Amino acid sequence: ISRSQEKNLVILLNKVTRRKIKEHSEKDYPNECCGLIVERNRKPAVVECLNSANDKLNNFKISSIDYLRASEYGEIKALYHSH
Repeated sequence: ISRSQEKNLVILLNKVTRRKIKEHSEKDYPNECCGLIVERNRKPAVVECLNSANDKLNNFKISSIDYLRASEYGEIKALYHSH
């Protein structure tokens, strides 16, 4: 991983982003939560997605509608899930 990639990763996973992902995982517990991190106006934003997997305890699936919604909000940079 290059220094610039490392710097971008740190920016994406800042304190606010990590807190929002943690809150999302606590809200959806015991099910797996999932979402996307997008860049909007040069800042990261967390887009929570509905887990549409059949077995939500062990798997996750981001719907195409949620993916499209996130891509319209900003540039998708990463996905996250709780397990």
